[in-house]
Amino acid sequence: MIAVLAIVAVLAGAQNTASPSVAAVPEPRQISEEAMKFVVDNDIERLFQLLARHMPMKSAELDGIRTKMVDARKPLADRVGKSLGYTFISECRRSDILVRYTYAEKREKSVVRWQFIFYKPRTTWMLTYFFMDEDLNSLFQPCV
Repeated sequence: MIAVLAIVAVLAGAQNTASPSVAAVPEPRQISEEAMKFVVDNDIERLFQLLARHMPMKSAELDGIRTKMVDARKPLADRVGKSLGYTFISECRRSDILVRYTYAEKREKSVVRWQFIFYKPRTTWMLTYFFMDEDLNSLFQPCV
């Protein structure tokens, strides 16, 4: 009986030590999904806090991008309506070091395309590029 409890304790301990390491290194899909939740909530401040943790960019550069994005999103409500959510469109992997995720931000009158490109130079993924646009035709193109 003691041997069985010891084995269970060892297995439980191994499970507990394995779980935090997986959660500590977020996968790029997790990062982009979290980003899209902030997009839909129009919480650009928290979006950029998230992006700053995963982008190798100086904060002044990221601040400039944030300002441009806020300005670009202002007329969206009039043109394509309020945000209704988002949907995952595609994943395009190029070997084990590059991946691109494409999403559609669902709006009342149309969609806005979002893309996130991640690069893994060693063991950790980093966000190297992201953008939004209204190029709907690109949503139908295969991974190229």
